[in-house]
Amino acid sequence: MESKHQFNQHPLDLTDWSQVERYVNGRAAREQRLATAEDVLYEVRAAIREHDHQYRKLMDQGELVMPEEAAQYGEDLRNVEWHLEHLIERLTNLLDDPSEEMSTESDAGTKTDSASPTRGGDPDDLLSLPEVAKILGVSESNIYKMSANRELPVTKIGHKVRVRRGALQQWIQTHTTKGRKRRGR
Repeated sequence: MESKHQFNQHPLDLTDWSQVERYVNGRAAREQRLATAEDVLYEVRAAIREHDHQYRKLMDQGELVMPEEAAQYGEDLRNVEWHLEHLIERLTNLLDDPSEEMSTESDAGTKTDSASPTRGGDPDDLLSLPEVAKILGVSESNIYKMSANRELPVTKIGHKVRVRRGALQQWIQTHTTKGRKRRGR
């Protein structure tokens, strides 16, 4: 299956998220990154439709199992599609609220709140991923990756990804490690 596509004379492997991400983030303005991400998503979805069409043809021919390489190709395309959807959501949110900035790894731990945002508040409150990043003291990019890898208890509402405050509290409790006792020598 062919996954290389040309974007402005740039060969792009649509199944390689890191390559797609570098290509999209190489654009200077957020508007350009958003437009590029939407263009690439369109191509990824076209490749998924073609892949699904080929799969249906195999099934119609009596093939019960798709070749492993073809199955992996489809899985990789869907993974890139999922990442692009979240990137587009993030860029759209940033364009909707120009005061909101994208965090970088270097400033991730510098923002602190006087009161813990997980304490108090309604456990059913829905938090945005940037709010979760602030609560956990990590960069937004890490939170988006954790969300994409399904490491966080996210709730999807349309194209918006949110985390219930109560679910985040439980997640923090289950992912908090206690200090190890040192053995005497």
